[in-house]
Amino acid sequence: DVYKRQHIDSYEQLPRLAAWFHQQGVQRIFISLGKDGLFYSHQPTHDEQVVQKHLILNADLVSNSNGAGDAMTCLLYT
Repeated sequence: DVYKRQHIDSYEQLPRLAAWFHQQGVQRIFISLGKDGLFYSHQPTHDEQVVQKHLILNADLVSNSNGAGDAMTCLLYT
């Protein structure tokens, strides 16, 4: 897959990866960063600027991550 060749060494490079996906026609991108939160990028359909955010996870202690992916998917659908 072409996207697998998009190598990322740090979170600072996520906007470049998001730009590649936007060029492929993907409008909204959510990238899980595990304990470091979530990266979000949205390419509007008009001449508006791209919105990108690194949402920081505010959890000091996680004892069990079962269901975390399900919870994130639920959040994205609401």
